[in-house]
Amino acid sequence: MYQDVRFPSDRVLREVWRAASDLQEQLKDPRIGQILEVALGKSNASEVSYAVAREASKMGTPNLALELAKRAAVQTVNDSDRAGAFVQHVFAEACNYIVSRDLPGNVGLGSRNTDVSQGVNFKNDLMQKTKDVVKDVSTKKIHPASQWTQLASRVVKKLADQEE
Repeated sequence: MYQDVRFPSDRVLREVWRAASDLQEQLKDPRIGQILEVALGKSNASEVSYAVAREASKMGTPNLALELAKRAAVQTVNDSDRAGAFVQHVFAEACNYIVSRDLPGNVGLGSRNTDVSQGVNFKNDLMQKTKDVVKDVSTKKIHPASQWTQLASRVVKKLADQEE
């Protein structure tokens, strides 16, 4: 899929998300909404970082999605729409993880991405497409913190190109 240029990046994105079923489930974890809620109550990156790390340590078993949420909370502290930016960053970072894991074996002669620079550009394109999908879904009057599981389910369905 990554190799064949005949597959448009939208289709590659769909297939990436369809194949990431474990991460899809992790991203629906309501604890991510709790991370967002804590982050929204803090005013700078160091406060957010400390508060979300402390909150996450109380949450039991960590997973990749929680780590992505902690990172997104700090990355979006200066955004005007912190909640919206948080949702976009969580899913974009998940996409980054999936593609970064698989892409190195799909760069070279005969591939869509003949060198590392093209691979990075392709990954960035998929991350931006992910953010665009999230933005479309998350503007539909759902409060990201208190309704995280519902929002994440809608985003995952849309990314995997299933009907809402």
